[in-house]
Amino acid sequence: MLALRTLQGADSLAPVDRSMLHRILGFTYVAMGENEKAKNQFMAWLDLDPLAELDSVYISPKIITVFRAAQADHQQRIRDLRKAETPPTDLRRDAAARSLIFPGLGQVHAGYKTKGYSLMASEALLLGAIVFCQLQYDVKRDDYLSERDPEGMQALYDDANNFYRARNASIGLAVGVYLFSLYDALHLPPQKGDGESLSLTCQPRLSRLLSLTWRL
Repeated sequence: MLALRTLQGADSLAPVDRSMLHRILGFTYVAMGENEKAKNQFMAWLDLDPLAELDSVYISPKIITVFRAAQADHQQRIRDLRKAETPPTDLRRDAAARSLIFPGLGQVHAGYKTKGYSLMASEALLLGAIVFCQLQYDVKRDDYLSERDPEGMQALYDDANNFYRARNASIGLAVGVYLFSLYDALHLPPQKGDGESLSLTCQPRLSRLLSLTWRL
Protein backbone atom coordinates (compact mmCIF):
# COMPACT_ATOMS: atom_id res chain seq x y z
CA MET A 1 0.00 0.00 0.00
CA LEU A 2 1.15 3.49 -0.87
CA ALA A 3 0.38 4.82 2.63
CA LEU A 4 2.43 2.07 4.24
CA ARG A 5 5.40 2.66 1.95
CA THR A 6 5.16 6.38 2.59
CA LEU A 7 5.06 5.77 6.34
CA GLN A 8 8.14 3.53 6.23
CA GLY A 9 10.11 6.52 4.92
CA ALA A 10 8.32 9.03 7.11
CA ASP A 11 11.28 10.24 9.15
CA SER A 12 11.15 13.58 7.37
CA LEU A 13 7.37 13.92 7.59
CA ALA A 14 5.75 16.30 10.03
CA PRO A 15 3.90 14.69 12.96
CA VAL A 16 0.55 15.81 11.56
CA ASP A 17 1.27 14.02 8.28
CA ARG A 18 2.41 10.86 10.04
CA SER A 19 -0.76 10.96 12.16
CA MET A 20 -2.86 11.15 9.02
CA LEU A 21 -1.04 8.16 7.50
CA HIS A 22 -1.57 6.05 10.65
CA ARG A 23 -5.25 6.98 10.58
CA ILE A 24 -5.62 6.03 6.92
CA LEU A 25 -3.83 2.72 7.51
CA GLY A 26 -6.09 2.02 10.46
CA PHE A 27 -9.16 2.57 8.32
CA THR A 28 -7.70 0.38 5.57
CA TYR A 29 -6.85 -2.52 7.85
CA VAL A 30 -10.36 -2.49 9.36
CA ALA A 31 -11.80 -2.66 5.84
CA MET A 32 -9.50 -5.65 5.16
CA GLY A 33 -10.65 -7.35 8.35
CA GLU A 34 -7.23 -7.13 10.02
CA ASN A 35 -8.38 -5.47 13.23
CA GLU A 36 -5.19 -6.12 15.19
CA LYS A 37 -3.05 -4.32 12.62
CA ALA A 38 -5.64 -1.55 12.53
CA LYS A 39 -5.48 -1.20 16.30
CA ASN A 40 -1.68 -0.94 16.15
CA GLN A 41 -1.97 1.86 13.60
CA PHE A 42 -4.50 3.69 15.75
CA MET A 43 -2.21 3.33 18.78
CA ALA A 44 0.67 4.78 16.76
CA TRP A 45 -1.65 7.65 15.85
CA LEU A 46 -2.52 8.15 19.53
CA ASP A 47 1.20 8.18 20.38
CA LEU A 48 1.53 11.20 18.12
CA ASP A 49 -1.78 12.77 19.13
CA PRO A 50 -3.11 11.49 22.49
CA LEU A 51 -6.26 13.62 22.08
CA ALA A 52 -7.14 12.12 18.71
CA GLU A 53 -10.80 11.25 18.30
CA LEU A 54 -13.19 9.89 15.70
CA ASP A 55 -16.73 11.15 15.13
CA SER A 56 -19.13 8.23 15.42
CA VAL A 57 -21.69 10.15 13.32
CA TYR A 58 -19.51 9.97 10.20
CA ILE A 59 -17.28 6.96 10.88
CA SER A 60 -18.25 3.31 10.51
CA PRO A 61 -19.13 1.51 13.80
CA LYS A 62 -16.59 -1.21 12.94
CA ILE A 63 -13.82 1.42 12.81
CA ILE A 64 -15.08 3.11 15.98
CA THR A 65 -15.01 -0.23 17.84
CA VAL A 66 -11.39 -0.91 16.87
CA PHE A 67 -10.41 2.68 17.65
CA ARG A 68 -12.00 2.51 21.12
CA ALA A 69 -10.04 -0.67 21.81
CA ALA A 70 -6.86 1.10 20.71
CA GLN A 71 -7.67 4.02 23.02
CA ALA A 72 -8.16 1.66 25.97
CA ASP A 73 -4.87 -0.15 25.30
CA HIS A 74 -3.07 3.16 24.79
CA GLN A 75 -4.34 4.56 28.10
CA GLN A 76 -3.41 1.36 29.92
CA ARG A 77 0.09 1.50 28.46
CA ILE A 78 0.47 5.09 29.66
CA ARG A 79 -0.67 4.10 33.16
CA ASP A 80 1.81 1.22 33.22
CA LEU A 81 4.65 3.50 32.11
CA ARG A 82 3.79 6.07 34.77
CA LYS A 83 3.65 3.38 37.43
CA ALA A 84 7.06 2.05 36.34
CA GLU A 85 8.55 5.55 36.49
CA THR A 86 7.12 6.28 39.95
CA PRO A 87 9.85 5.80 42.60
CA PRO A 88 9.03 3.00 45.07
CA THR A 89 7.66 3.96 48.46
CA ASP A 90 10.31 4.12 51.16
CA LEU A 91 9.10 1.19 53.24
CA ARG A 92 11.66 1.93 55.93
CA ARG A 93 10.01 5.28 56.53
CA ASP A 94 6.58 3.65 56.61
CA ALA A 95 7.87 0.89 58.88
CA ALA A 96 9.29 3.44 61.32
CA ALA A 97 5.96 5.26 61.40
CA ARG A 98 4.20 2.03 62.33
CA SER A 99 6.80 1.17 64.94
CA LEU A 100 6.06 4.52 66.56
CA ILE A 101 2.55 3.23 67.17
CA PHE A 102 3.60 -0.15 68.59
CA PRO A 103 6.88 -2.12 68.49
CA GLY A 104 6.97 -4.77 65.78
CA LEU A 105 4.35 -3.30 63.45
CA GLY A 106 7.06 -1.79 61.28
CA GLN A 107 8.97 -5.07 60.99
CA VAL A 108 5.82 -6.92 59.91
CA HIS A 109 5.13 -4.22 57.32
CA ALA A 110 8.69 -4.50 55.93
CA GLY A 111 8.49 -8.29 55.64
CA TYR A 112 10.29 -9.37 58.82
CA LYS A 113 7.25 -11.08 60.27
CA THR A 114 9.03 -13.36 62.76
CA LYS A 115 10.97 -10.48 64.28
CA GLY A 116 7.92 -8.20 64.18
CA TYR A 117 5.61 -10.61 65.98
CA SER A 118 8.34 -11.36 68.53
CA LEU A 119 8.73 -7.67 69.31
CA MET A 120 4.97 -7.24 69.55
CA ALA A 121 4.67 -10.18 71.94
CA SER A 122 7.60 -8.96 74.05
CA GLU A 123 6.16 -5.48 74.38
CA ALA A 124 2.71 -6.84 75.23
CA LEU A 125 4.16 -9.10 77.95
CA LEU A 126 6.18 -6.25 79.41
CA LEU A 127 3.17 -3.95 79.47
CA GLY A 128 1.23 -6.69 81.21
CA ALA A 129 4.05 -7.10 83.73
CA ILE A 130 4.04 -3.35 84.41
CA VAL A 131 0.32 -3.38 85.15
CA PHE A 132 0.59 -6.50 87.32
CA CYS A 133 3.53 -5.17 89.33
CA GLN A 134 1.82 -1.82 89.84
CA LEU A 135 -1.34 -3.49 91.14
CA GLN A 136 0.63 -5.75 93.47
CA TYR A 137 2.69 -2.82 94.70
CA ASP A 138 -0.48 -0.89 95.53
CA VAL A 139 -1.87 -3.85 97.48
CA LYS A 140 1.36 -4.45 99.42
CA ARG A 141 1.75 -0.75 100.16
CA ASP A 142 -1.78 -0.54 101.55
CA ASP A 143 -1.17 -3.64 103.63
CA TYR A 144 2.08 -2.15 104.90
CA LEU A 145 0.38 1.11 105.89
CA SER A 146 -2.34 -0.73 107.79
CA GLU A 147 0.01 -3.23 109.49
CA ARG A 148 0.86 -2.66 113.15
CA ASP A 149 3.25 -5.54 113.82
CA PRO A 150 6.89 -4.42 113.23
CA GLU A 151 7.92 -7.80 111.81
CA GLY A 152 4.92 -7.90 109.51
CA MET A 153 5.59 -4.34 108.45
CA GLN A 154 9.13 -5.26 107.38
CA ALA A 155 7.94 -8.24 105.32
CA LEU A 156 5.22 -6.19 103.64
CA TYR A 157 7.68 -3.38 102.97
CA ASP A 158 10.08 -5.81 101.31
CA ASP A 159 7.29 -7.24 99.16
CA ALA A 160 6.12 -3.80 98.10
CA ASN A 161 9.70 -2.77 97.34
CA ASN A 162 10.25 -5.88 95.19
CA PHE A 163 7.17 -5.16 93.10
CA TYR A 164 8.25 -1.51 92.83
CA ARG A 165 11.63 -2.55 91.44
CA ALA A 166 10.10 -5.15 89.13
CA ARG A 167 7.74 -2.51 87.76
CA ASN A 168 10.60 -0.11 87.08
CA ALA A 169 12.64 -2.87 85.44
CA SER A 170 9.69 -3.78 83.21
CA ILE A 171 9.27 -0.12 82.23
CA GLY A 172 12.93 0.07 81.28
CA LEU A 173 12.75 -3.11 79.22
CA ALA A 174 9.55 -1.94 77.48
CA VAL A 175 11.22 1.35 76.55
CA GLY A 176 14.23 -0.61 75.29
CA VAL A 177 12.06 -2.84 73.09
CA TYR A 178 10.26 0.24 71.75
CA LEU A 179 13.50 2.04 70.87
CA PHE A 180 15.05 -1.08 69.37
CA SER A 181 11.98 -1.64 67.19
CA LEU A 182 12.11 1.95 65.96
CA TYR A 183 15.86 1.82 65.24
CA ASP A 184 15.55 -1.56 63.53
CA ALA A 185 12.68 -0.39 61.31
CA LEU A 186 14.77 2.58 60.16
CA HIS A 187 17.86 0.56 59.26
CA LEU A 188 16.78 -2.87 58.01
CA PRO A 189 16.18 -3.11 54.26
CA PRO A 190 12.59 -4.07 53.43
CA GLN A 191 12.08 -7.55 52.03
CA LYS A 192 8.98 -6.84 49.97
CA GLY A 193 6.84 -4.09 48.53
CA ASP A 194 3.43 -4.72 49.99
CA GLY A 195 2.35 -4.21 53.55
CA GLU A 196 0.75 -6.90 55.65
CA SER A 197 -2.68 -6.83 57.24
CA LEU A 198 -3.39 -7.90 60.78
CA SER A 199 -6.94 -9.19 61.28
CA LEU A 200 -8.56 -9.53 64.68
CA THR A 201 -11.91 -11.23 65.16
CA CYS A 202 -13.87 -11.58 68.37
CA GLN A 203 -17.32 -12.92 69.30
CA PRO A 204 -19.18 -10.66 71.78
CA ARG A 205 -21.70 -12.09 74.23
CA LEU A 206 -24.68 -10.90 72.18
CA SER A 207 -23.61 -13.13 69.25
CA ARG A 208 -22.58 -10.28 67.00
CA LEU A 209 -19.39 -10.93 65.10
CA LEU A 210 -16.92 -8.08 65.34
CA SER A 211 -14.07 -8.07 62.83
CA LEU A 212 -11.22 -5.55 62.75
CA THR A 213 -8.59 -5.38 60.02
CA TRP A 214 -5.56 -3.18 60.59
CA ARG A 215 -3.17 -2.37 57.74
CA LEU A 216 0.32 -2.89 59.19
